[in-house]
Amino acid sequence: PGHPFARFAWGNRASLADGPRAAGVDVRAAILDFYARQYGAERMSLVVLGGQPLAELAAAVGAAFGAVPAGVGPPSDFASAGPPYTGGALHISPAVKDGHTLTLAWCLPPLAKRYRAKAEDYLAHLIGHEGAGSLLAALKARGWATGLSAGVGDGGTDRSSAAYVFEVSVTLTDAGLEAGPGAGLAAAGLLFSYVGLLARAGPQAWVHEEVAAIAAARFRFAEEEDAAEYAARLAADARRYPPSDTLAGPYRHDEWDPALVADLTARLSPGGARLDLQTSAAAGVLPPPAAPKGGGGGKGEGGKEEVGGAPAAPPPAPTAP
Repeated sequence: PGHPFARFAWGNRASLADGPRAAGVDVRAAILDFYARQYGAERMSLVVLGGQPLAELAAAVGAAFGAVPAGVGPPSDFASAGPPYTGGALHISPAVKDGHTLTLAWCLPPLAKRYRAKAEDYLAHLIGHEGAGSLLAALKARGWATGLSAGVGDGGTDRSSAAYVFEVSVTLTDAGLEAGPGAGLAAAGLLFSYVGLLARAGPQAWVHEEVAAIAAARFRFAEEEDAAEYAARLAADARRYPPSDTLAGPYRHDEWDPALVADLTARLSPGGARLDLQTSAAAGVLPPPAAPKGGGGGKGEGGKEEVGGAPAAPPPAPTAP
């Protein structure tokens, strides 16, 4: 509560029309005021892709965007706000489609300035690995999961000046949902055990080299993108990387920092994790609500429990090929 990110990113008729009208708020005037205070040339990234000579493209840009106002200052910095949430709790919500997804998230320090090290990608590579000896292989062997993904997303709230949010998402089977102590916590315990193995094994240079080699191959043999999508992606990346690395920034892994890897690994702790379980079987997972004074009551649509319980037996530690 109170964090700049603790608000809806979208609106509906109730929030954008009915509610403001009842409160005497002119939504259009409020939007124009927000635009005037927040939108300016110094907060803008522009990428133009075309076959014309650079001088011709530059002239077109000047004509089209020269009148964009400035003076609003640099982009907002949310470092002082701290992480958007704390860990140590399990949140349960009903899913519309049949199935169960458990997502564990940790707020890491902002890592934009360490983009050449990409220690978060090191962890995503190991935790998200799908081969023999991997976390997913151990989950499948127990019949608890069918899929797993790990890493920091590309969204603005995933990579912000407040925090980098590292997520592990597990597609649970019915057995994985129900395995003791229930609510997918057995799968979470196996993940915590695996992270513990990574911490005890320590940072491995060969893993970093493997991740770097894969990224270099992706950059060198990248398929041609749709021009509009390519320009839009570069415009977003221009805010994350210096001009010299706008193209290659997402693929650079030329700094091996074992101390940073060890620090981020230590942060992936049970107490620091926020767990979100979306399940079509929420009615059978949620604890019964406390009856209000005077009797009565009914099941709620979401719940929160403290995380606890012993971890399951860990999978084997990663080894060099």
